[in-house]
Amino acid sequence: MSEHEIYRPSGLFGMDCGEAVDALLQYLDGDLTDAKRALIEQHLAACEPCGAAASFERELRAVIADRCHERVPESLVTKIAEAINKERNLGS
Repeated sequence: MSEHEIYRPSGLFGMDCGEAVDALLQYLDGDLTDAKRALIEQHLAACEPCGAAASFERELRAVIADRCHERVPESLVTKIAEAINKERNLGS
């Protein structure tokens, strides 16, 4: 039995590895209930492979946020603003 399999049984840490992986992106986005967030945090702290996956995803997001600074062309921003204003005026 590998270390990763030690943490697989649901209920041992409230969440198995499959459930943790499935909820990881929602967890990192802050889109989980407090109860589910607590379960995944408990699992990530106890399960080294899942905790490593979460750390990798956090680091990847940080690199992408740091390196991807493309700006939307001003002409597109203007067109979107005009379309929003037009829709607002139609609804009035």
